Amino acid sequence: MFLLICVSLFLATTKIHSQSEDDILLNKASWLLYDQPQEAIKIADYIIKKTSSPSEKNLKAQLILAESGLLLSDYKTAITCLFNTKEALDVFPNQKLKNKNSILFASLYRQLGLLDKAKQALEFIPKDKDLKGRFYFEQGLIEANLKNQDKATSCFNKSLDAYKSLPHTQLSSCLIGLSRLALAENSLETSEKLDSAFTDTSSPQLLKHISKKLQAKFLYDKEAYNESLALLTTLMPLENSVKTTELRKQLFEIASRDYYALGDFEKYLDYDEQFNALEDSLINIEKEAHIALYARMLKYQKKTVNQKGESNKIKGIIILTILSLIVAFLIFYRVRQHVLEKKKTGGDTDHKSNNDLVKPQEHESKTIVIPDDTKYQIIQKLNAFEKNMEFLDARISLTSMAKKLNTNTKYLSEIINTEKEVSFTRYINQLRIDYIQKKLAEEPTYRKYKISYLAKESGFVSHSTFATTFKSHTGESPTAYISRLQKKEKNNRI
Repeated sequence: MFLLICVSLFLATTKIHSQSEDDILLNKASWLLYDQPQEAIKIADYIIKKTSSPSEKNLKAQLILAESGLLLSDYKTAITCLFNTKEALDVFPNQKLKNKNSILFASLYRQLGLLDKAKQALEFIPKDKDLKGRFYFEQGLIEANLKNQDKATSCFNKSLDAYKSLPHTQLSSCLIGLSRLALAENSLETSEKLDSAFTDTSSPQLLKHISKKLQAKFLYDKEAYNESLALLTTLMPLENSVKTTELRKQLFEIASRDYYALGDFEKYLDYDEQFNALEDSLINIEKEAHIALYARMLKYQKKTVNQKGESNKIKGIIILTILSLIVAFLIFYRVRQHVLEKKKTGGDTDHKSNNDLVKPQEHESKTIVIPDDTKYQIIQKLNAFEKNMEFLDARISLTSMAKKLNTNTKYLSEIINTEKEVSFTRYINQLRIDYIQKKLAEEPTYRKYKISYLAKESGFVSHSTFATTFKSHTGESPTAYISRLQKKEKNNRI
């Protein structure tokens, strides 16, 4: 009997020790997400293999994997882990984990542009202080995306207060840092105070990189372009140091702007090309994520209905499935039409020049839902943009134009694609060619100018790009076009 008691005590002690070790690993993984995400993923995988599902530690590890997916734009992993956890929590109730799962769902929806669903996912207020911090942090990011700066600032301050009330640990310090950086990004003028922030070796890499991005952006806005580049240079090459694709894209964009402002067009084009490549890559990733998300939502709803045996919900799922297939078909049809159009036209010739400062933006492959009032406002602003002939600015780009119109690049690109039925580049170049054609036709003096002057006058940086684009839009070279106008004028006099 005594031996049995000793064995039981030994087994209980071993179990407690094992649980404690798992908890330590999970806490470490939560911090490593912001410093070495691949190491956090390894720990989470280890815990998942070691523990049974559903269990608290297994689900915590699943949520760490989901969060890593959101940080690294690995939406497939995030969607799988979030729904696995959601299904497990249906049979293994745990309110704290359920709330965290909802917060991460909100983050997923926000990143995919589904802001209404993101807000719906946060229709609760958690009691736990650490979850309150994350809850208000995510609310702030949603409000920031909706351009509600004051509401975003209020949410970030609530998040900061919640995190400050937690016991001091590496993770709590990291979360406090994230809230501070979110406040700075929401109100860029405060970024000046970040000069010495997150420079010590204990700060996680993600915080250091975000801090440097905000400092570089602040310096750019202050026209301190060399200082901005010097700061970004410490992260080069970005592919090796910055693991998050979205952040890497933003850093390339700032660097390209710096080089443009300094007149180094060769490096501007290089960095702008890398920015555009990442932008296109993220758009394709998000498009695939939308399809995967809706497919998993349907699967979850079907499983729930089967468990409850409600036939009316089955009908709803069938309808949703049909609608999803229709949407998927429309997306496929649109992409296919775009590819066929490019094959017929041989591609946009104005996209082939490396000297034209208007870079190609291939955003047509993603269907974006834009609120009607937002769409109307952007169209009105586009009309004013054309009327004021702002397209003659050689520095115009999709990013700068979106900023000028107080919108984002995705909305602007989508509206130009659907309303003007051309890409951003072709839209700008068509306006420029139409402008110079009108000048040549109505003001004979313009026919005496050099082609290089006409190129500059119409907003082109490169003589050769102007000539190529002009011929692409009119069917004849600028010289031949001018010659024809002169002959026509001469014949009219006779």
